[in-house]
Parts: sequence; C-alpha cells; structure tokens
Amino acid sequence: MNLATIKKPAAIILVVLAAGFRGNALETANFAGTDTPLPQTAPQWLAAVRGQLPRQPTWIKGWLSTDSQPMLNVDILLDLGDDPPKARYTLRDAFGKDLEEVTIRRETDRIHLFYRRGSTFEEASPPDLFAPIRNTAMSWGDLSLAFLWWEGGEIIGRDEVRGQECVVIEVAAPDDEAGMYDFVRIWIDRQHRMLLQAEGYNANAERIRRMQVRSFRKIDDEWMVKDIVIRRYPGIMRTNLRVRDMGTIDD
Repeated sequence: MNLATIKKPAAIILVVLAAGFRGNALETANFAGTDTPLPQTAPQWLAAVRGQLPRQPTWIKGWLSTDSQPMLNVDILLDLGDDPPKARYTLRDAFGKDLEEVTIRRETDRIHLFYRRGSTFEEASPPDLFAPIRNTAMSWGDLSLAFLWWEGGEIIGRDEVRGQECVVIEVAAPDDEAGMYDFVRIWIDRQHRMLLQAEGYNANAERIRRMQVRSFRKIDDEWMVKDIVIRRYPGIMRTNLRVRDMGTIDD
C-alpha cells in the first residue's frame, strides 16, 4: 500500500455543505436558521461550517463536465461518523472505466491519503491536492474542501453572494501542504453557517480558481450540495460538478 501522511488535517468531504439558489437569491424557505451566537474568529467560523457535516454514512454519485472535455463520473463514499472518519472518491470515464481513486482517513493531527490510478487501480504516489484533475478546472483539494481544515486565518470583511450576507475568511495553506494554493478566501453565509464560495490564490496573490455552490438537495435532515461550478484562472475554463443521486448507506 502506498500511503502518504500529511501532518496537518485536511478535509475529507465534498458534497456535504450546501446552499441553494432561486434566481439570484439563496433559497431559504426550507432552511432552519440558528439561534446560536455568531462566531467571532475565523477558526470559529470554519468550525461552524464543519459542524454542519453529516455523521451518517453517505454515498453520492455525480459527474464532472467541462467544455470540450469528456464527461467524468464521480462516486463518493463518506463515513464521517467512523473513528477515524473516512472518505473515498472514485473517478471513472463516461463508460464506467476506472481512472483514479483517492481514499482519505482523517485523524486528530493528520490525514492519511491513499491513491490509486489506472484501469486496474494500481497504487501510486499521491498527486498535488490542488493540481487540476485530468484537464478539468477542479482539483482533489477542491473536491474534498481541504481548506476548511486549515488552521488559523482571519476575517477580512463582509460581502454578498447571490443575495446572502457572508463573512469572508482568508486562511493560509499549511507549509506541509505545499501546492498551487498559497491561501484561500472563503465566503460563509452568516445566517446558516454554510459555504457559498471559495477562491484559491497563488504565492503572487493571483486568483487561480473559484468555486461556487449553485444548488442543493436534502437527504434526511442533512443538506447536500447538488451543483458546484469551478472556474480556473487565467482563462475561462469551467467545470461543473453535478450530483445525480445520493443517499445513506442503509438505503
């Protein structure tokens, strides 16, 4: 087994945060607000977002689509309630042929990353978490929302995303998660403590990727992302992650 260890924790989830939009505004009719006090620091805001994550084992099926690129199928298995929490992301071509698979197990002070690729899923060295996946605009780090687990950060202001008031967090990439991102800015819905947008920047403070949550779906009592758009800069490459089916393991 080719198992890589990253000392600082990173996310192991993808579609477990949600925000839905109708027109230009967030669809809030079915969301229950929270009466708990607003977080006061960046780490508290990030912890509040992570606190929305479901603990029941969940499976998700979806696809990645990019202009002029073949569609890719994505299968995700989340078990965040296990000890330690685990997640597996499997990438297949449009005909169901295996291409790549990442399994992540998160412990208290580190994550363990196991990577396989090829039609027979041979073990291989894990890739840069924030390098593009197969000529798409998305990376494994985007897919797993790794930046939600980065330590520190600061609140840099407020903004509005599609009619929702957001707090904007800026958090630096850990030294031992070297990759394309130097820091990330994160837009969090103040009312619902949910991620609406994130932007990754390089060491020259140039924006290289933007992720926007477009729509959601509810599974039992948990809100799950249904549609995410990733744009890569410079240029206009866009990749859409759309969830076509999901449910709990006991379904």
